[in-house]
Formats: sequence, C-alpha cells, structure tokens
Amino acid sequence: MSKSFYTIGLLIGLVASGIAAQPDYSAIDRHALSAPSSVTNSIQSLSVYLVKPARSDVEKTRAIFRWMAANITYDVAGYLSGKTGDNSAEGTLKSRKSVCAGYGNLFEALASAAGLEVVVISGYARGTGYIPGQEIPAAPNHDWNAVKIDGRWQLLDATWGAGHMVGREYIHEFDDFYFLTPPEQLIFDHFPDDPKWQLLSRPVTKKEFNSRPKVWSDFFRYGIEFAGYPEINILADGVATLAYNCPPDIIFSTAVLRNNVEQDESLTFIEKVKDGVQIHCLFPEKGSYLLYIFAKHKSDPDEYRSVAAYAVTNRTVRSGRIGFPATFESYAMHDAVLVTPLEKYLPLGHTVNFQIYVPGASKVAVVAGDEWTHLKQIGDKFIGEVRITHRSVQVFALFSANESYDGLLEYEGVK
Repeated sequence: MSKSFYTIGLLIGLVASGIAAQPDYSAIDRHALSAPSSVTNSIQSLSVYLVKPARSDVEKTRAIFRWMAANITYDVAGYLSGKTGDNSAEGTLKSRKSVCAGYGNLFEALASAAGLEVVVISGYARGTGYIPGQEIPAAPNHDWNAVKIDGRWQLLDATWGAGHMVGREYIHEFDDFYFLTPPEQLIFDHFPDDPKWQLLSRPVTKKEFNSRPKVWSDFFRYGIEFAGYPEINILADGVATLAYNCPPDIIFSTAVLRNNVEQDESLTFIEKVKDGVQIHCLFPEKGSYLLYIFAKHKSDPDEYRSVAAYAVTNRTVRSGRIGFPATFESYAMHDAVLVTPLEKYLPLGHTVNFQIYVPGASKVAVVAGDEWTHLKQIGDKFIGEVRITHRSVQVFALFSANESYDGLLEYEGVK
C-alpha cells in the first residue's frame, strides 16, 4: 500500500539540535540515479551496476533503495481497482510500476543479488485510506523489507520512500526517512504480522499499536516529541490540550474536521511554551471530530507538512459563542505568547485587559476599527486596557527590521 498525506482544502498532508549528523550518501545516490538503461534489463546486471562503487553493505543497500525510489512508480490504478499486474521482482523491473508487493520483491531480489541478507515483511501500515481511530484489519495490507547490515537487521520501506498518494494522484517524492528507519519510529505506522520484525526489545501489541497517534515522517524529521496526548483517541468534554516538545524553529498549524467538513480555525490555539508548544482545542458539539496537526521550519517557504492526527470523541455541548483569537503567521514566527484575552469574542463597549509577550517588538498596538491603542512595554511584555468600540479588533506589532506593522491576532467585538 502506498503512503498517504491527508489534504484538507488546500492543506497537505530528525533535524533537532543534538541529533547526530546523517551519513553522506550523495556520491552513491548520484551513481544510482545515473544508471544507464542498458543495465536495467535484468536484476543481476542492475544489481552489479548499483553496488559497484559501494564500500560497505549500507552503501549497497542505499544504492538499491535510491534507484528504486526514482524509477519504480506506484500502481495507483491497480491499487484502486484491486487488479494489479505482475508483482514479482522481474515483473516490477520490467513494468517499472507496482504496488507494495512488487517494491518488496524487487528490493529483495536486487539486494540478494548483491550478497545481502534480506527479507520481505508482511503486515499492516497506516497509509492510503486510513482514518484516525481505525483498528488494524484482520488481513495484512502492506509489504516492506528488513536487511542485515554489519550483522544487524534494519528496516526500510521502498514503497513509501518513493512517494505517496494524495487522493487518487501519486506524488513521486523521495522520502529518506524510510531508509533504515529506527524501529521505535517505524512502529507508529508499520505493524508486521510477525512481532520479531518490529526489531524492538519489547514488541508492541496490536492494542498498543491501535492506540498510537497517526504520525508522518516529518514528525520525526522535525524533531517533535510527544509531551501530552500520546494516544490517538481523545475523549474530550468540550476542551482538550495536546503538548509537544520540539526545536524552537518549528511552528505549527491545525485543522479540525467534523463529518468531513473543516471547522472554523478559532477552535484551536497554539501556545508556545518552554521546550515546545501546547495546542488548545475546543469542541462545541457532541460527537466525533478529526484533528490534524501540521508543522514546518520557520525558514521554510513551503506549505505546512502533516505530522500527526487524532480521533476525538466529544461528550459535552458548549453553549454560546466560543473560540480563540485568530493568529497570523507572524505571531508564531516571532514567538509571541498571549496571556489575555484568550477568547475570540470581546464585549462591545467594555474595557478589556491585553497582555502579550512579543520578543523583538518595539511597539504593539490594539486596533479597533480605525482607533489605535499602543500597549505599554515592559521588556518583551506589552500590557494595557483597551475599550472595545468596533467589531474588528486586531493586534499589530512593529519590529525594528520592518517599516510597517505585522499582524499578530484578530478578535471580534460582539454585543
């Protein structure tokens, strides 16, 4: 089965300090990607070419993995119809497309021809079609591999390393995470039929696997760790808070779905805390929700990437207007921390106390309609009393490097 990134509207579906640098595979990757068509007619000739410059078993493994990721395409039509072609190693090499069985078989054949000890692992993976909270079906739905390197078994998934599906479209995108993935990380979405292929000192039970949050490779790549709510099923009484430890340059976004409809963004609020973030969630109606978490590096110009997902069962109804203020991306980029008010809806005609930390800001102002009220600065903290006179209430900050104010927060004045 192919890997899947969840998309919600335009949303899509380990780089932490102190983590050892990854090996440099650039030379062996270039060699693999330069394989001439003349060597790809047989498993033997391709294997001989790929491992020719390799100086170790890990480089042999890498060359095969990298070539497959670039040259074998997932058979979307076959997967969706249930009518796949020849998934043998030879058939996959000839057609250059397959479902996971063909990826696993071809990797095994190429690695065996290179003198490596390798097996195909059958089991269950949380990929295309998985909805948070689902339990493992009785039948396996995915194949991946284990290869012995320097006397130690290691895990890889050539299918997910090659790309992923978004709906019915296949995105050919190399994902290095699935090359020699640490067992304690792969077990979040790969559950082998035979527990020994978890390669864990204490194998995870099916019940434990079912309870783990759905995570994507970027969860680990960004150096994110669970600090609260490490289970996929959340029981809420109108509210819930998730917590993560992460490097300071990681910022987050969220999406809440109910009956496949994305809910208002005011139902979540991301709060920066020491060593990470807390994500506060509101659920106004009884019933089931899906909660998706996204993240990216501050410096990354691309969209947020899927990192985790949960199933929420809310047991109570919250009456009246509820919601958090909307945040602009500048709020997260500048590590702002809101103390008060945390409610989106502010009473018209009333005076409201504002307190917010904005590191690096020279001025912070609350703007109600056309009226600007600058808050008093005490170090990084800005405080002040503001009378709410307009339905549109926003908080802006001026930073020394900018000539204009950046938007931080948006509220709504109500009667």
